Amino acid sequence: MTNTIESVAGVEILDQFRERIFDLKQDDDTLLRFLKYNAYNISRSEEMLRKSVKWRQENDVASYLHWKPPKPVADDFKFECIGEDNDGHAVIYLPIGGWSTKKVMEMGYRDDSFQFRFHLFETIMASIEKTRKTKFVMIMDMEGLTYKKCMHYETVQMLSLAFKDFEENFPEKLRACYIINAPWIFTYIYNTMKHFLSSKTLNKAKVFNEDIHKWRPFLLDRFPVNLLNKIWNPMNSTIEINNET
Repeated sequence: MTNTIESVAGVEILDQFRERIFDLKQDDDTLLRFLKYNAYNISRSEEMLRKSVKWRQENDVASYLHWKPPKPVADDFKFECIGEDNDGHAVIYLPIGGWSTKKVMEMGYRDDSFQFRFHLFETIMASIEKTRKTKFVMIMDMEGLTYKKCMHYETVQMLSLAFKDFEENFPEKLRACYIINAPWIFTYIYNTMKHFLSSKTLNKAKVFNEDIHKWRPFLLDRFPVNLLNKIWNPMNSTIEINNET
């Protein structure tokens, strides 16, 4: 399924934009995403798209889809494409609260840690391609997030760069982000996110604290039970369809 413009004015804007950036050889779905993000302002859309194409080329982003990170990085920076939500969108589970970025960097994998965001982005985009939709949903699990992790400068720097790159290069790709098990210190991370994510993107996020009785029923309304069981804490029993709270 692709993005569409149904109005005559919208079609004219797309035609004008296509002519302006013909040298970039981008498909209409990409053009429409950048136009929509920029409220169909052609000049802003062109500037953003040209910067994005340059960013992809300079960082060879496409090559990171099949990149094999060093084992300590792969073992610690876990994430998983776990299936589709009830509406058919790709679902990404990111247990970022459990990441030990400081430890990994101190082991000598600083550059790999920063490069990991490219691998994450490309894997997510590849997951979307396998569905009938153009956007994805993320479940971001903050279990394990501590004050010490949040105060590590390079961890914050790495996350900030990831937020910035995502916002600037993947407009209209995120459908929703559900943040669960957020401790009080998550406020610090959220305030950092505000510097790099637009209000439009931030409005797609819903944050839950560690109270399982609040976020579990919410997720059960939006995701198949068997999908949630893939990420369920092995210390707990799996979710029973007839016992959801």
